[in-house]
Amino acid sequence: MKSARYKIIHPGKQRMVRLADTFLEMARIARLIPSVPEVLTPVSSLDRSVQRILLIRLAYIGDVVLTQPVIEPVRKAFPDARIDFLTSRAAAPLLGNDPDLDAVIPFDAPWFYSGTGTDSPGHLVDQLRDRYDLGFDFRGDIRNIWHCLYRPRIPIRCSYDSGGGGALLTHPVAWTTWKHKVEFHLDILRNAGLEAVSRDPRIHLTDTEITAARRLLDTIPGCSGTAPIAVHPGSRLPLKRWPVDRFVDLIRRLNTAGAGSVVLMESPGNAALTRAIAQQVPVAADLAGRVSIREMAALFHHCRVLICHDSAPMHIAAAAGCRVAAMFGPSRPLETAPCGPGHRIIEAECPVKDRCDENRCLASGMNGCMERISVDAVFHTVMSMNETPG
Repeated sequence: MKSARYKIIHPGKQRMVRLADTFLEMARIARLIPSVPEVLTPVSSLDRSVQRILLIRLAYIGDVVLTQPVIEPVRKAFPDARIDFLTSRAAAPLLGNDPDLDAVIPFDAPWFYSGTGTDSPGHLVDQLRDRYDLGFDFRGDIRNIWHCLYRPRIPIRCSYDSGGGGALLTHPVAWTTWKHKVEFHLDILRNAGLEAVSRDPRIHLTDTEITAARRLLDTIPGCSGTAPIAVHPGSRLPLKRWPVDRFVDLIRRLNTAGAGSVVLMESPGNAALTRAIAQQVPVAADLAGRVSIREMAALFHHCRVLICHDSAPMHIAAAAGCRVAAMFGPSRPLETAPCGPGHRIIEAECPVKDRCDENRCLASGMNGCMERISVDAVFHTVMSMNETPG
């Protein structure tokens, strides 16, 4: 379980963060790190001295989408400042065309993404050093705070201290309870004295992108001029996935009921999931790996409903104006429910769900919370959404 201070469930990770914070606190006592004043100066009062602002949300794609609502209030507070957003390469396109951003900086942090494709923290520090007056890290992670705020010498540093590194911040935010991640992100702005009204995330699609997506659907038999049902069977974490045979049974029942044409979508890395489904049950199209992330968002804009897990596509679809029927297993709807009207969440009871960290199953048998979600439950949810105008 998480401690009263740390928003970390995994005991090993929490011990490491506690140790790092102990070291930083000793450094602060030794005056190697400046102390945080008892009364914080509201960032909103510094509007004339703040010329360049860095917003940071490095992982993961769905969380980046849920960070999008912070951009507009920062722009309203600092209308003449340059505002850049530092995020992963995969998520960066989703922030394109946002009128309140000046630039999106792609960076695949090695502490989140493994493999040879990750970027160098040292190079990033050199790129950011002395360029910004104000920085917000919206995850609250000691590694982000160290590499992206403190080492680049950003004078005003705002984030949660619930992931460690609070001693490195000028405006630390205490984490007290679980809440939706949109509010989790906006609360950092509020703590800094900025006005931040709650609103749903939005992907700024162009008319050209929306038209191109409609043209693509019109080339698919059964989808021309209609709003198909989209199915995305994957998830970044295996424990969040529903079994493939359940998707096959579900689509077979939707086809029998005449619910509408079904289009499969997936990333290239998970295309085997959609192939396994399409080999067993007729679908209008399998678009796995055939469209970019922004093209996928534009396609979702034309769909009547997306059937998916708690995943990045769930948030992309909701931000593009598509209703979702989302299956939740080890994750919490309180934190990551899709934003906006008309969405439906499908989940099953699990006695240890509150103690899961989404990477290991504490119940008897792997993936029990997802296995307990029946085809009947998902089918009836989708059919009820079909009968309700979006």
